[in-house]
Amino acid sequence: MSFMEKSIMLQQLTNAMNSNRERRLQEQRELEEMNKNNEYLKDVLDDYKKYHGHIAEQKSQFSGQLNKLVKHLEKEMNDAGLSDQQMRQAKFERNRILSQLDKIKMDIDNLITKNK
Repeated sequence: MSFMEKSIMLQQLTNAMNSNRERRLQEQRELEEMNKNNEYLKDVLDDYKKYHGHIAEQKSQFSGQLNKLVKHLEKEMNDAGLSDQQMRQAKFERNRILSQLDKIKMDIDNLITKNK
């Protein structure tokens, strides 16, 4: 092989190495950017889970308060000498509260299921 051929081959190898180096650097930059995005998405997901957990906790507390209210209402209904009209009204209110309680329990179940 002549000096010129070796020189051309050396130049081609140098160009290929530079091209590979540039491609690796570009891939590294892309991977770093993807990693930043993934970290951001992980943070968003963590925040989302915390938010859902907080909402589920609030709904659980509200559910507990509604249960206390129903028990109190039932106790008052039993202890008080209510007329038939007052008894029907009290039962209506109790059923309305129980209906809200069922909706809240379904919301909590949905939040917990989505959070998993």
